[in-house]
Amino acid sequence: MLHEASRARPGIDFVYCDRVNFTDGDGSWYSEPDGVRESGPFQPDRLRKGNFVDLASLLRAGSFPGFDESLRRYQDWDLWLNIVVKRHGCGHYVPKPLYFYRIHGANISRKESDDRAVWCVRRKYRLGFYFNLPLVRDACRLFCVLRKLKRIVFGRCR
Repeated sequence: MLHEASRARPGIDFVYCDRVNFTDGDGSWYSEPDGVRESGPFQPDRLRKGNFVDLASLLRAGSFPGFDESLRRYQDWDLWLNIVVKRHGCGHYVPKPLYFYRIHGANISRKESDDRAVWCVRRKYRLGFYFNLPLVRDACRLFCVLRKLKRIVFGRCR
């Protein structure tokens, strides 16, 4: 089904669908309930706010920029942002649950900090109010320069 949708739209970079969540063991820690998770239509602005496209999608080989291996979580969101934000790509939604997603205690989602992972992706793409403030951005750069200068000056004096 994803393949047919991709063939019908040659200008699309990736095609995604809905999924069915199911729990194996205690899934009380997971934020989404069992059952169908609807991804919704493709909207670049919505993607900038959070990930709604799963990795179980069909992606054109020529559109694949690779994964950022420094990220422990949200590699999928990073991938879609790379395609959409940096490369001005586009996705297409097939409104059907076409795969099952197993939730279990060994999921990386349970082991890694969600807030930290989201922060890393947001920082990378300068998403959100904080990263668009020139004063804050400039202050961060100034801090980095001053820290390097301190190492140079005080490192030689000791």
